[in-house]
Amino acid sequence: MNNLLIINNTITVEIAAFLYFCIRRRINVTVVGETDSGKTTLINALDLLVPLHFRKIYLEDVVESLDQKEYDMHQLKYVVSGGAEYTERSKASQIKKLLHRSPDFVYLGEILTKEECESMFHCLSAGLKGMQTCHGFDIYSIITRWEIHFGIPKLCFNDLGIVITMKKFDNKRIVTGIYELEYNDSDLIIREFFVYNPFKSNWEKRSSLNESKMFR
Repeated sequence: MNNLLIINNTITVEIAAFLYFCIRRRINVTVVGETDSGKTTLINALDLLVPLHFRKIYLEDVVESLDQKEYDMHQLKYVVSGGAEYTERSKASQIKKLLHRSPDFVYLGEILTKEECESMFHCLSAGLKGMQTCHGFDIYSIITRWEIHFGIPKLCFNDLGIVITMKKFDNKRIVTGIYELEYNDSDLIIREFFVYNPFKSNWEKRSSLNESKMFR
């Protein structure tokens, strides 16, 4: 992983190792934060960790991913139409077509609209793995956005993998939390792996992978 993320205290060495493990295990990653919080920088750093033999497919309306063609021959990049309109070339439509392209890992970039979000969860429920970013203030606001504003059933949250939240503090971009969402019967469990304490300027480890539903 890019050492600058560690040097700049965006993450710790332990968090870097945790994220590397998740990428190697093809666990889906969603990075949540406000504008200019470092979301794209983080998924680009994680993208560099994806094994070179993985078949990767990128779907972006604005190209923000890194060009790795010199090192990675197993990648396809598509530039799609942005906006809320669902058309043959829209991002929402193309996300669903990924199921027929047999990717090992996908890079969806920024998920903005309800249609794109619905398509993302549709593919996650079918076993697609990859990474994407979403706008949100914290883990609770993104849950509200998905469930209330986008109409995603809470049962679908079980397919998310890990959710990473980011914030910008005094011009420093920090990973503020790494979570797993688990909906069981009528309860939504927010499992905290790492949480940033801004008063102590450090991260607290709250849960281990042994407690995760992803490894049961």
